Amino acid sequence: MFWQKGIIFLAGVIVAPILKPILRPVAREVVKCGLVVGHYVHKLAVEAREDIDDLAAEAEKEIDEKARKEKKERHTPQTH
Repeated sequence: MFWQKGIIFLAGVIVAPILKPILRPVAREVVKCGLVVGHYVHKLAVEAREDIDDLAAEAEKEIDEKARKEKKERHTPQTH
């Protein structure tokens, strides 16, 4: 069993230098794709945050306008 692990290790030592020139560009492309996806996700998150901030500002404005209207109605004398 030990000798099998030794053979696998030696095969790795022999094959790794041969495959390195092939696998390195592939690995680089995988990393580049990951970065592109990361930037895209970040952009989407920023846009979503902006949309949520806009909605919150609109909601606060509506709440403030309603409160002002109700306050004005309470302080306006009613005529019958």
